Amino acid sequence: MLSGMMLAACGGNSSSVQEQELSMHGDTLVVASESPIIKQITIDKATFSPYQSTFTTVGTVRAKAGMIAEISLPMDGRTTRSFVQLGQQVSAGQALFAFQASEAADMAKAYQQAQASMNLAKKNLERKQALKANGLVSDREMEEVQHETELAQSELLQWEQTMKVMNMNQSSLKNGGQMSISSPIAGEVVQLEVTPGQFVKADAPALATVANLKQVWISAKLKEYYVNAVQPQDEVTITLNSQNEQKINGKIHYVGQILDPETRSVEVLVECENDKRLLKPGMFAHVEFTTPSTQAILLPSTAVMQGEQFAFVYVQVGKNRFIRRKVEVETASDNQVHVTSGLNEGDQVVTQGAIYLSE
Repeated sequence: MLSGMMLAACGGNSSSVQEQELSMHGDTLVVASESPIIKQITIDKATFSPYQSTFTTVGTVRAKAGMIAEISLPMDGRTTRSFVQLGQQVSAGQALFAFQASEAADMAKAYQQAQASMNLAKKNLERKQALKANGLVSDREMEEVQHETELAQSELLQWEQTMKVMNMNQSSLKNGGQMSISSPIAGEVVQLEVTPGQFVKADAPALATVANLKQVWISAKLKEYYVNAVQPQDEVTITLNSQNEQKINGKIHYVGQILDPETRSVEVLVECENDKRLLKPGMFAHVEFTTPSTQAILLPSTAVMQGEQFAFVYVQVGKNRFIRRKVEVETASDNQVHVTSGLNEGDQVVTQGAIYLSE
């Protein structure tokens, strides 16, 4: 019984000592002057210092808009010949492959007839103009000839536009319905599936792909929180896992204006020079964004405590007197946090030993 009474007395004294060291007065925590806790805590003034926020996301390499063309047959037909090889550089308008189709034969015939009609109309106009100069042709006759020439020119232009829309090379028209398909852009032949004699439907996959990959885009998804932290022309760092962590510089080309409700993010397009062809469409890359330098309050990570509902720090409001202050923070480095709200410049913050105040 005596032993039990002694233990109880010791326990009571320990609890009493702890209560004397830390006590609450309203929302203020008071630490006794003689408490050893005082020597365990470090207090620093919250000050503004230069800060650049960095954040990383994963992006996918893609060809720039207008710099890649997938080329198919404009109608059902049979391929007859390929004029290029895989990996070959081609110019805009250069013939890639030829095909035959009955519809193409009709188009070729109509186009050639339009050309013949135009040539005949021009010759007739020139002859009438010569006669007119000698007073041998009336004004009415001249008007009729000029009208016929305009109609022939309009019909030829219509066929030329039709050929252009179908990406068919006018200069290589041949009898029998054989026509060639040209590249709409300059670039490299990166895909070629032309087999002479093969019948191909108009809705079949592309037979050839030409791409200009000297510059590429990287499409990255940026979380809603960071959307307003970046803008076009900001510099970005690209890291490729496939190239031993090699870094490539890029610039933001476009920041999307529509938020994806499922991922809470927007698309950001980063433009990169690609002279060495390290960036290939479909490849994954890490995209590191850096915000412009601003003035911000930075604290050691040890200053921030995590409560059940929010993060907080201890702010000194008098000698050995502290209050909890709710804060919002983001990681600044391995051992620092950026305080985005909750503190003012000049606040005295417990930066080391805050754990002792939470016991």
